[in-house]
Amino acid sequence: MGRQAPASAALGGAGSPMPGRAGSMRAHAPCGTRTMSSLQVEIDKEVEAINNLFVEARDEIEFAAEDSETTYFNDSVEEAKKVVDECVGKFDALVARLPGDEASKLQRSMGLKMQQLKAEFEILRKTHLEEH
Repeated sequence: MGRQAPASAALGGAGSPMPGRAGSMRAHAPCGTRTMSSLQVEIDKEVEAINNLFVEARDEIEFAAEDSETTYFNDSVEEAKKVVDECVGKFDALVARLPGDEASKLQRSMGLKMQQLKAEFEILRKTHLEEH
């Protein structure tokens, strides 16, 4: 679960080992076409958004677990479920849109995190069912 380099660094933006190269491929592409680097930037942005949702979902699961003895537990579990579903849904949608090799690569790099998230929520859900 290592952190990914920001898309700007990967493409030669600020802080990149290749300064001044950001967007260099875009200048050579005809207007209205998508270059491979712009597609990768879009993918990187989606992966970053999924990673942010993953962190948020784990936080919500933790908050809900802390609320297990309070009147807020039901609401906390529902909030955790919303964020977990959003995170897993966005991941699944991205995997489905990518070509085979890219989808496999993403599945290998993030699939276990999604399984972990679902398992953590399942433990919370079982606690919720036992408490109520």
